Amino acid sequence: MRKLRTLLPVAAVLTAVAGYMIASPGVTGSPAAAATPTPAAAAQLRLDIKFGADPRIDIPPPGPSAGDLHVLDDLLFKGGRQVGHTGGVCTLTDLARPEEACTITFSLPRGIITGQWLNTPPPRKVVAITGGTGIYRNVRGEARVVEFSSQRGAVTFLLIGAPASL
Repeated sequence: MRKLRTLLPVAAVLTAVAGYMIASPGVTGSPAAAATPTPAAAAQLRLDIKFGADPRIDIPPPGPSAGDLHVLDDLLFKGGRQVGHTGGVCTLTDLARPEEACTITFSLPRGIITGQWLNTPPPRKVVAITGGTGIYRNVRGEARVVEFSSQRGAVTFLLIGAPASL
């Protein structure tokens, strides 16, 4: 019982100090101060794309309709040397727009970057970065894809949380 009487005041003091640190944003080490977001510069990585055959899979009913698939399989280059590839799939969601919901994986030497976007006919696409592995495991941001022709394009990654040397 004596131990309990000694521990109760100590616990009360610790609780009060912890509460003060959480409620006081200027106190060093407080969770509130640590949660304040700081703007981060985006690292850029530009790669050339050689588009693959990218076959389309017709899901019944026959002919273009919601649910049809478009398979993505492209090669990625930097300075004329292949440095990776992509794999992905788009699902036709609206024939009238036309629009496809797409997911993609960019496989690179030091990890992968995943993304998704709504694909429409203009040659410029913005892909939301949804995750990554390796040196890209903590990144967020976007990838801007430009189609120069049906065979060639480029992607510029704007990555927040990436290492400085990509």
